[in-house]
Amino acid sequence: MRWKKKQIKQEFIKLYEAPEPLGKQEFLKQFDTCYLSMGQFMWQQLLYIKKWMWLFSAGIFFLGTMLGRNLDRETVWVISALIPFLALTFLTESGRSKIYGMEELEYATRFSLKSLMLARLGVLGLFHGVILLLLFLCIPQGFFPGPKDLMYVLVPYFLTVSLGLSLLRRFRGREVLYISLGVPAFVSLLVAVANQMYPLYSRSMVKFWGLAGLFVMIFTVKETILFFRQTEEFVWN
Repeated sequence: MRWKKKQIKQEFIKLYEAPEPLGKQEFLKQFDTCYLSMGQFMWQQLLYIKKWMWLFSAGIFFLGTMLGRNLDRETVWVISALIPFLALTFLTESGRSKIYGMEELEYATRFSLKSLMLARLGVLGLFHGVILLLLFLCIPQGFFPGPKDLMYVLVPYFLTVSLGLSLLRRFRGREVLYISLGVPAFVSLLVAVANQMYPLYSRSMVKFWGLAGLFVMIFTVKETILFFRQTEEFVWN
């Protein structure tokens, strides 16, 4: 079914293929456009991200650090349950254009929507990566004794991002906001409930966390590719 749908889409693209524009470069040369380096472009996109996202992410870091210093091995799940809310800002920024109905306007900008999203989410993802690493390092080593336990932090984060991106591809408008809020809450609740049913943070579950980490990272890469590929399809539409 999916293959047939893809084939039909390709046939439509061939059928309604737009001709090459005539005199495009001559037309664009009539307007004065300043040169924008990659660094300037990234800086502009960094400023575009709302301040509350930076403050919220920093708040998650400080809360996680304080909680980590007062927890023991039996209550490590609290940190894992907190991490999905860090991904909330990533999902909100991913669906920002859809929430406010600005997609069509952004398609007509100087830079493609795909480039804008890559820049913004790249900056935000790098910031989150630093926060996760610092959170892992700031928690006493007796609590997180080795690199393998980094999965306690990464798995909830990437699971939230991958599920969120998968749903964002299928919805528009205000539903996107509900998804951005609901997915982190769902993953956080899932961690808490699963911890009550299984000894997730015992040594016997090391292989489980390793496999879970591999799975969610592959799933995240796949959903990220599909998410950005969808922006190209919208431009064609």
